[in-house]
Amino acid sequence: MAVNAGAKVTLPIMDAFWGDRYGQLEDPYGHRWSIATRKRVLTEEEIRSAMKAFAAKSKEKSAGGSFFPPLIHLCRNANERVRAESATATRLQPA
Repeated sequence: MAVNAGAKVTLPIMDAFWGDRYGQLEDPYGHRWSIATRKRVLTEEEIRSAMKAFAAKSKEKSAGGSFFPPLIHLCRNANERVRAESATATRLQPA
């Protein structure tokens, strides 16, 4: 729908190694948007393992800088937030 309104896909939707389905686009005014939905809540070790596999695969395609250390921090915080929200929702359900 956004593309039909003039947005340009800058990163096609993909299943990302940190557990999200993720993509990016740029609207006709130059604003960049990230779109994501949580598909799986991963442990830090699962994220690290998936990140290493992704990095090895990406190395074959390009030789650029690393953005992975900040991603680990972001993923850890997001996963902790999801777990806390799930725990709260469980406590609020009637017995």
